[in-house]
Amino acid sequence: MKITSVNNAIQSKKGSNQKESDLSLVIKAKNIELYVGENGHAMQVENTLNIESVVLNIASIEGSSYQRPIRIAGATANIKVGTLNISGATASSIVDGSGILNLTAAAGKIDSSFVAGETEDKGTVDLTLGSGVEWTGAFTTNDGSTGNVTLNGATWNVTGSSIVTKVVAEGANIKLGLNSDGTLAEVTIVNDAESNLKDVNVSGNGEVADAIAAGEVNTVMDNMLVNIAPVNSVVTSDMLSLVN
Repeated sequence: MKITSVNNAIQSKKGSNQKESDLSLVIKAKNIELYVGENGHAMQVENTLNIESVVLNIASIEGSSYQRPIRIAGATANIKVGTLNISGATASSIVDGSGILNLTAAAGKIDSSFVAGETEDKGTVDLTLGSGVEWTGAFTTNDGSTGNVTLNGATWNVTGSSIVTKVVAEGANIKLGLNSDGTLAEVTIVNDAESNLKDVNVSGNGEVADAIAAGEVNTVMDNMLVNIAPVNSVVTSDMLSLVN
């Protein structure tokens, strides 16, 4: 299944008198390819969308770029794929208007940041990434919204300071990059009681923090088995912050 569009490649939209539960768009295919132009998003979701695929590729039309891989406003999108590849977007995937994104991928290269909630609109983002996934991007969870990340052996290349409600990770790699101002990108975990990091390698390209430290750090270290891997130099700022 191949879709090429200068606007939105997939648009799940309800009519003016419809409720979200009245209608849903279901796409099941072995391979889905979305090629998007500069005027659109790969997915514009305003009504329930369910996608199941072995492979889902999202990219720009050759010689162009597009806006967001996923744009959800007040609806639910359930995306479950074996391999997910996202490239070429100029803006983050965003979920607001009390929308929900449940995204599961076992493998692939995901080049996209995610935002749960925009301004005063709430949103929920749940990412579950398997051992074959390399995700490059940041994660923003705004006030009143929920952003959960599960890394089952996945690699997360953090491109900017991130706020996540909950992180569950085992055998994963978290590689911290730099913010645009040159400071170390940090990951703030809001709900430390429900988070669990086991055998997680945290490193950076040239700059690495030397500890996990914030709040009641001694009370959460029992279930946070994290290997700090210095590269070239060690800096004193925290890599992962745990806040109550």
